[in-house]
Amino acid sequence: MSAGLYSGVSGLALGIGLYRNVSGLWGGASGLIDGFGGADPYAGASLYLNFLDPTLDSRITFSRGTNATLIDSTGKLTYAPNNLVTQSQDFTPWGATAASTTANVGVAPDGTTTADLVTANGASSSHTIAFSATAGISRIFSVYLKAGTNNFAQLYFSGDGAPFANFNLATGTVGTVGSNQTATIESVGNGWYRCAIFTNSTTAGNLIIGIISSATVARAEVNSLATSILVWGAQLEQVTYQTTPGAYNATTASAYYGPRFDYDPVTLAPRGLLIEEARTNLALYSEQFDNAAWTKFNATVTANVTASPDGTVNADKLAEDATAGVGHLVSQGPTLTAVAHTYSVYAKASERNWICLLNNSIANALAFFNLATGTIGTVGSGATATITNAGNGWYRCSITFTAIAATNNCHIRLAPSDNVLSYNGVAGNGAFIYGAQLEAGGFATSYIPTVASTVTRNADVAIMTGTNFSSWYNQPAGTFIADVGRFSSVNSTGTAGFLSATDNPLANDWILMFGDGIGTPSIYVTGGVTQANLVGVPITSGGKVSFAYAANDFAASVNGGTVLTDTSGTLTTDITVLRIGAFASNPNYLNGHIRQIAYFNTRLPNTQLQTLTAPSLATTLSLDFTSGSYNVGF
Repeated sequence: MSAGLYSGVSGLALGIGLYRNVSGLWGGASGLIDGFGGADPYAGASLYLNFLDPTLDSRITFSRGTNATLIDSTGKLTYAPNNLVTQSQDFTPWGATAASTTANVGVAPDGTTTADLVTANGASSSHTIAFSATAGISRIFSVYLKAGTNNFAQLYFSGDGAPFANFNLATGTVGTVGSNQTATIESVGNGWYRCAIFTNSTTAGNLIIGIISSATVARAEVNSLATSILVWGAQLEQVTYQTTPGAYNATTASAYYGPRFDYDPVTLAPRGLLIEEARTNLALYSEQFDNAAWTKFNATVTANVTASPDGTVNADKLAEDATAGVGHLVSQGPTLTAVAHTYSVYAKASERNWICLLNNSIANALAFFNLATGTIGTVGSGATATITNAGNGWYRCSITFTAIAATNNCHIRLAPSDNVLSYNGVAGNGAFIYGAQLEAGGFATSYIPTVASTVTRNADVAIMTGTNFSSWYNQPAGTFIADVGRFSSVNSTGTAGFLSATDNPLANDWILMFGDGIGTPSIYVTGGVTQANLVGVPITSGGKVSFAYAANDFAASVNGGTVLTDTSGTLTTDITVLRIGAFASNPNYLNGHIRQIAYFNTRLPNTQLQTLTAPSLATTLSLDFTSGSYNVGF
């Protein structure tokens, strides 16, 4: 949502003074107006999902099960919204020391009677409740607090560095804060404050809420208080550059891992909802090239010397020594299976403009990259290569190769120019590196940070079921429009699911729109029998596809191209779920961005299928003077 305006289901404002709704107030089930001043080309659609607006429609159920990275609206690499605390509004399971917790006794910031009361027991002790946090990560711990019979509270972490902060709940001010920490307090009304502390602690420990005697006491104060405070809405966020808490996300038995609305790191333009298959980063200590997991050959690594793509000063410098006629590099040698793997790293020029990525166990599995121009140099016959601008002089460089079923020595090498592996080093000359990733697959996916062990990012799953699906879907006839962006023209299995409408569980009936290296097919299957298979031109990096169906009347168009038709085929009545950016299960995922999805509960004319998928589809100005109101500026 932008500009602080309203989003809802009854025609309230979304975006910059424009209208969209789900109840038909402004012409059609999805509203008339969308975008930035233009008429809505999807007017009359019974479903319209605009993922360029970073707000997930409430009818979509999203899950992933692990954290994941994205590029946010500032162009920085960071994590999707997350809350690693479970039971974030029920503090009774938290471990208590010289204190007790009474559930649901106060009106919380959201207006429900779900706030808990924490009471010190009067003994000479540190009066606390604690949640065990095992991950050693940069994080922000926040909780909503309100004075009860006590005005002072403390947040602290029991790991290394002993970070803590004190808060005055009567005045809404931060008191004493531990060294090298950041703390904030924000009034949210009715006496409630959101209190937060940032820590980059790297060890496991407990997140602790304490009852203290004043705002200036030391960490873990021992006192004899028999007083209380109200607590609600705890959140532990994994972050990169942020030092203040993000939007609160409630949890119950599981942590919260939110959807990823991704942005271009250079232009900052929204790219839509990121949907990827599961991947595992096999490179250890992916940001710590000074670690012993990385072997140095005729080179040194200096840690944390410049700002990385995540905006913090945690990128390393790989520098050559003065040895003549040799390679200057860092490497790891994991054991891999004999399938396609992709090796990637973020790199930025310093004294050296060139780097080389290389699998030293496979002949000619290498590529050179020019970090001054953002271009690819020589690529060996055993690899393919990509380079992507990551902003601020950074490029993500990658090679893809078929590994051997044994140790694979993967190098990051400095180079004085293209296609030069060995040369006379100049001590101190080098380049900046960050975020190495080695993953099984034919292309690089979003970055997965690691430390001492490999890390898996689960697949993104976004679906609509039940009445959230049936309220807009029409079994006898309909038209889907999908606007997507892709990482690669060929996915892990050669199939990228843009969207699918299927029976549930998936068995014999589906509507599928997807792309591969050959074309962009739209398929309708009834009872396990293909009724229509319309193959359009390939969508290699992104585009729009439409698919319309009715009995004996199927049609599709890709990027405004020739309409493909099939005039024979029966329909099913078993479609009950929409799968966004996927077909049923891994690995048939989009591996890219969903920008928009529209659905019309009628079979649109062929000419409209072309119009709605034309790359130039846009309206620059639309004025409606029949509404009795107008907006000036925004």
